[in-house]
Amino acid sequence: MSLKELAEVLRISPSHCRETIRFLLSLQLITLNNDVANLTDEGLVFLKSFNEGDVDFLNKVLSRSSVYKAIYECYRNGFQKASEIAKCADVSLVSSDIALRLIKEIESLKLHKGSNINSATLDLHVFEDVLIKAYMRLMNAKRSKYVLLLDIMQEVISKLKINEQQFAVMLSELVKKKRGYILLVSAPSLTHYSYLKIEGKPYTHIMLTW
Repeated sequence: MSLKELAEVLRISPSHCRETIRFLLSLQLITLNNDVANLTDEGLVFLKSFNEGDVDFLNKVLSRSSVYKAIYECYRNGFQKASEIAKCADVSLVSSDIALRLIKEIESLKLHKGSNINSATLDLHVFEDVLIKAYMRLMNAKRSKYVLLLDIMQEVISKLKINEQQFAVMLSELVKKKRGYILLVSAPSLTHYSYLKIEGKPYTHIMLTW
């Protein structure tokens, strides 16, 4: 397949395609001849796993790259921006941006594996991805950075097939992990708003700051 076709399959921006190709070459997932990418046997398995959302296998393969491994560790430790990760992992901004795109795409693959997702198996990064998308949609619709917590909860639990208690537990974990990025707010008068209790405290609104 051509580099453009490979970029489309992996949902990578064409402008980052060549850097991505170098990364895949280093993992021996492809060979390259006159700008035509040929998948190796392991590359075929990798692509099949990508389409099936086998996140564990994908991360295992990608972690062979010391650069990807360092970037992934920074990401799991709470760094969200490519510039922050580049500094944390001591890599170039381009490498950080490419790896970050791959990480987020791979983590989101679990959403396409069907409705067999619950709080016991749901990855916190998948929960975060759905939460952010729901927040952005509601924020733009309401034209306010402060979004009603129950509104965003309904979207998330509908998408992930979890219940309110599971949502509250995972949100609590995410708030602790992303301290400073997620702000939960209680309205001055709780009688005017429905609220959700997180670790025993009532909250009415949520604001994301990244």
